[in-house]
Amino acid sequence: MKNYKAPDLNAPRYRKKALSLLNADFYKEFKDKYPQYKDLDNKILKEIIVTYNGLIWENVINEREGVEFPESLGYVFIGSCTSQTRFGADHTKSVQTGVKVKNLNWDTDGKLCKIVYTNYSFKYTFRFRDLWSFTAVRQFKRSVSHAYKEQWQKYIVLDDLIKVSQVFKEGEIKMYSKQREKDLLEEYDEFEID
Repeated sequence: MKNYKAPDLNAPRYRKKALSLLNADFYKEFKDKYPQYKDLDNKILKEIIVTYNGLIWENVINEREGVEFPESLGYVFIGSCTSQTRFGADHTKSVQTGVKVKNLNWDTDGKLCKIVYTNYSFKYTFRFRDLWSFTAVRQFKRSVSHAYKEQWQKYIVLDDLIKVSQVFKEGEIKMYSKQREKDLLEEYDEFEID
């Protein structure tokens, strides 16, 4: 067993520079583009944006197939995959015991949660789509983590050898066939003779 050296919590840290799109330039451009909202306070506009984004990530958590972004910018869904072979330490237990303890994810039967963004499954693509990425905010990551521990069986299982866009296309076909079957059953009348 290896001894575990606890991290120095008072050591200097590297902080990645945070970039926010909700700045004075954004508010000015928004009010120039939509003059009917020129009297809208910036705080209220920010609350509207934050609330809307919160509704999107709540739907990502609640819906197994995820959510499509507006303006066909892509899909976000929660994927479930097996843990990698590398050693994932449970830092809290390792600090308590002084020995390196592996995190086995017993809550989720050894599965890991991934927030997946893809824009490769659309029929009509847009330029430079491979340059787009998605970074989840901290509240979204934490709520996904809590929901995943309770409902990990619900989410799509990702395979290491299959592209995410292919998994999503197969999911769309299954959803369409289920909806078509449901529609046919609603329209079916056993007493109707053609």
